Amino acid sequence: MIANWAEVVNAQAGSPQISHFSAMCLFALLISVALAGLTKRTASERVKYAASCFLKFLAVGIAIGWLMYPFSH
Repeated sequence: MIANWAEVVNAQAGSPQISHFSAMCLFALLISVALAGLTKRTASERVKYAASCFLKFLAVGIAIGWLMYPFSH
């Protein structure tokens, strides 16, 4: 019942829908940039570290999704 209520509220508000993958990418990007900004001193180090963290976040997220898939069916 709560799930149906949430769908009705979202439909009425006209809020944009975002997929799980898009949300994961956005989260990975924001956290990677924050970590790079807090831990590295030069701009080139920050870019390399942010890109590395972003790709690692995506790889781990996709791997966990594949591991969880058999339990959803």
